[in-house]
Amino acid sequence: MRDYLKIGLPVLLVFISALISLMPLRTAMMMGKPAFFGYQRVEGTVWNGKFHYPRIAGQEVRSLAVSLSPSGLLTGRAVTEFRLVGDEVKGDGTLALSLGGTMQLTDAAFDVTLERQAGMVRFQGGIYLSIDRLELTDQGCEMIEGAFRTDLMTPLSNMGLWTVPENTGALTCNNGRIVMAITDGAGEERRQVSFTFDPLQMRLDTDISIRTGLQEVRDKLQQAGFRKRNNNWVWHHQERFGS
Repeated sequence: MRDYLKIGLPVLLVFISALISLMPLRTAMMMGKPAFFGYQRVEGTVWNGKFHYPRIAGQEVRSLAVSLSPSGLLTGRAVTEFRLVGDEVKGDGTLALSLGGTMQLTDAAFDVTLERQAGMVRFQGGIYLSIDRLELTDQGCEMIEGAFRTDLMTPLSNMGLWTVPENTGALTCNNGRIVMAITDGAGEERRQVSFTFDPLQMRLDTDISIRTGLQEVRDKLQQAGFRKRNNNWVWHHQERFGS
């Protein structure tokens, strides 16, 4: 009997995995759709399907293609390759969800377009994320390996306040949040730009801090909507997704 179980159980698991992979994606969504996810139309199977105009945490994109890996089910994980296409965000990678609730993102890349207005200064550009590995739990970001680059500092460069030629940096986790920060200069002429994303609150904070001894520059910053805090001129913007 044990020999039959040793042979039959793996075969049964493979058979069940095959059935799941052939299940229409529409049927799978009817069985259990996350509250933060919606869509206009869906086609294909769990094995190879596509959502048209999906809404993820309140943000609509043009399409989301997914491909479930049956082999992942044998190890107690749902592993899906995805490709996201939208006007303000594009991305692809591999997403794995374990039975314990841990979410892991690997070999992923995202291109996000942002626009911020600080008084008379308009920040417009993008942030490119290259994520080798990201682990999310109910506490938020547990670990992340990857890098980012951005061209959002062009207005500061035009004002003579930013001199770093390559605006790149490492991705880090801090208190469950994903942090992207770049620093230019030092001492009394120090500038820092940071983007902080809270995956639990679905919130993105943009912070700019500038320290300068030039009165002409201080006047421009004040006109641009920056506020003085101690010896720094700061600007903060917060955006919550899905609200």
